[in-house]
Amino acid sequence: MLSTSVSKSDSLIAGALVPFRAMRLILKHPALWRLSIAPIILTAFLFASLLGFALFLLRIFAHSSIFAVLSDYSGIVFGVLSVLAIIGFALIAGSFMTFFISLISSPLNDLLAEKTEVTLEVRNVAPWNAGRFLRTLWIDLRKTLIAFLAWAVFSLGMFIPVANAIFFCGLALLNTFTYITYPQSRREQGLRQSLEWIREHPWKSLGFGLTTSLLLSIPLVNLIALPVSVVGGTLLYLEAEK
Repeated sequence: MLSTSVSKSDSLIAGALVPFRAMRLILKHPALWRLSIAPIILTAFLFASLLGFALFLLRIFAHSSIFAVLSDYSGIVFGVLSVLAIIGFALIAGSFMTFFISLISSPLNDLLAEKTEVTLEVRNVAPWNAGRFLRTLWIDLRKTLIAFLAWAVFSLGMFIPVANAIFFCGLALLNTFTYITYPQSRREQGLRQSLEWIREHPWKSLGFGLTTSLLLSIPLVNLIALPVSVVGGTLLYLEAEK
């Protein structure tokens, strides 16, 4: 029993350390950090644009008839309803931004993951071509849609007392699902194979997901965390497949 517990702990820690190893790998190889610049710039631009649009919509909402109805209530009721309404808006806006940015940056992330495999001297890396790009994009689109729906469910579950710990772990595993997608999609492995992979490597998946969740939640750091997570997800997948 003790050896099993230690084994699980080691796997959890090993998975949690993968993003930091990915960061060292990026800094060590100029080809990787040059490819990392494009996703960072694109993500920063899209995030700033979408955030500005979301704030514009929030300003409209604040003067809308719905908010006017809420203002008829007084005291703590108005405060609670207002907070709930803003949280609901933030969740919808956040879900949309996550889905849109993931979809738009997918080709750049795929190139970064491919270069990671080349850097690691992985044999038989599938070369880029239009046909493979379209097949990969179709696989990624389906996975991104599923991830978007799961993210919405897990995020809402975070507001449930006690059970929110389970939903938090679900969000962490969802991050792992997102970033192992790139090497898997290149091998034309779909949704079923991704879920099966996480089931076979639950502790490493959880450790990796917890670290990436932390990095992605820190403003400004989350821009750098995107390419780190892509390279890290590729490392995680390749090492587990050895």
